[in-house]
Amino acid sequence: MADTNPTESADDTEELEALRAYKAEREAADAKAAMLAKVSKRTGVPADLLQGCADEESAMQFAHDLDQYAHPKPQGMPNQGTVPEHPAQTNALQSALFND
Repeated sequence: MADTNPTESADDTEELEALRAYKAEREAADAKAAMLAKVSKRTGVPADLLQGCADEESAMQFAHDLDQYAHPKPQGMPNQGTVPEHPAQTNALQSALFND
């Protein structure tokens, strides 16, 4: 005669559901860790700093913004790329600096 206790069956079902939920959480956490590692490798920003990002696109944007903050890029000179107004004076200055 089989002993079927309804309490044990309900407990087993609850435990099974808890295990399924845990497995789904672990798989999601592992997928996020892999995505953050990929972005970290591509951008050089540590994965720990990207934890708040939900997807790869937002992680890439955050890494770019963080890089811009940490390493600001120079804006360039005001007259960069133009011909000097007084080339003779520039040449004399260059000559004085480098030829003497």
